[in-house]
Amino acid sequence: NTGIPLDGSASWMAITGQRSELAHVLYAGSAYPDAGTSLVKSMDGGATWIPLIRSGDPGIHFEVGGPGGDIWWLSRPTGNPQGMPGRARYVVSQIAIDPHDVDRIYVAGRAGAWRSTNGGNDWYPIVRGLGVTVNNAVATDPRDARRVYVGNTDWTFFASTDRFDSIARSRHPDSASVGHSIAVDDRVEPSMVFVATGD
Repeated sequence: NTGIPLDGSASWMAITGQRSELAHVLYAGSAYPDAGTSLVKSMDGGATWIPLIRSGDPGIHFEVGGPGGDIWWLSRPTGNPQGMPGRARYVVSQIAIDPHDVDRIYVAGRAGAWRSTNGGNDWYPIVRGLGVTVNNAVATDPRDARRVYVGNTDWTFFASTDRFDSIARSRHPDSASVGHSIAVDDRVEPSMVFVATGD
């Protein structure tokens, strides 16, 4: 038993990893997790997995940006509580690991963007200034750990220079353009960011 649900109770949508001298870390995210597991982690290159985000998980917090932040309105009963991580309507679209700190993880999906700074034990929404909830891509900048990018359904592209404590919006390339995927080329200074867009 690897610990990852393989019974069809979730569709696995995203995977990322990072290898170090100590471990080969992988994260995998799902969409619409009937079994309640949105994100799993492996420390041994995929041989075994542990659940990180599950329904009712005490590590899922709703303070925007981190401890002490305002409670995100979407998590309230009048918002969309079933769209929160671990719940039935949550979708993990993409996962990014900070190349400078393997314990700092970003997740983009349906219900904003989320960040963990302790290897996935605790999660907080990083939605201040985001304005929308469906995000398809997230990427970090290998040259600058503070720079994080998100591909978005309404605004196409967001950029942050402070690990998504605040953001800058990019206007649509055209009125129907959705940011689907992001690639960062760090061979140049500063890094060059590419965004795949479309309907």
